[in-house]
Amino acid sequence: MDLFDANLLFEDYKNKGMAVPLEANELFEDEKAEEAKKLQPIREMVSMLTPEEAGKLFACDPDKEDFQARFMLVQRMNADPKFAEEAVKYFKPSYY
Repeated sequence: MDLFDANLLFEDYKNKGMAVPLEANELFEDEKAEEAKKLQPIREMVSMLTPEEAGKLFACDPDKEDFQARFMLVQRMNADPKFAEEAVKYFKPSYY
């Protein structure tokens, strides 16, 4: 893909020139849909975690790749302070 192709940057470049820049969000819609499909099972898993399971998920090895699950867990904890308070009780990382 030529990132500087004017046809990708402006609407009807041939006739309108640089008058109407493209937002180009539609170019990424397929990628967003695919990512949403991959993230949905993780989101569902995080929504069902008990506070104990949440604390253990946070306490896992920092080299383990659970970024999305941990990020979604932070979002859940931010939205539910009581859940967060309980989950923190179970946060006992092995690396301390």
